[in-house]
Amino acid sequence: MARSSTDTAPSLRDTQPFPPLPATDADVSTSARRNPAQIRTVVVYLRTANAGADGRHILQRQRAELQGEIDFQGYTVAAWIEDRHQSATTLDRPGLREALRLLASGYVDALICTDIGRLTRSAEVILQLAAHMDDYGWDLLTLETGGAPTALNLDRRGSAAASPQRA
Repeated sequence: MARSSTDTAPSLRDTQPFPPLPATDADVSTSARRNPAQIRTVVVYLRTANAGADGRHILQRQRAELQGEIDFQGYTVAAWIEDRHQSATTLDRPGLREALRLLASGYVDALICTDIGRLTRSAEVILQLAAHMDDYGWDLLTLETGGAPTALNLDRRGSAAASPQRA
């Protein structure tokens, strides 16, 4: 059923604790929270915009790649979270909301996904995630550099860059 222009979806801010966007670029931290060797517990995030068999294959491929890295690094997985048939241009995704709740708990060190495109394709969402990272002290790891984890760093203009993490 299509949503009419008068319907309003519940705001992400109404459904979970989530900080407002930073007021200035200076409010966005550019430093990683911890040394990669200190990361022990992760939330694994998988996403696809595709439906049906294509979507299932994409999620299976992501899961296999991430499982290999998790085994290699010796991470403990707090949760495997999937968003099926979801756009990467918003934070308003059931799985991502759950992942952010877990990360805000303080019991999880990092969110891991195959690449930044699985998490977001929006500069605004990157800034919101960076603010959440700063407020709750978690790290973002991706496999974008040939299987080595990377951390999301933001430059003063709010541009995302993946920088390799070395153990």
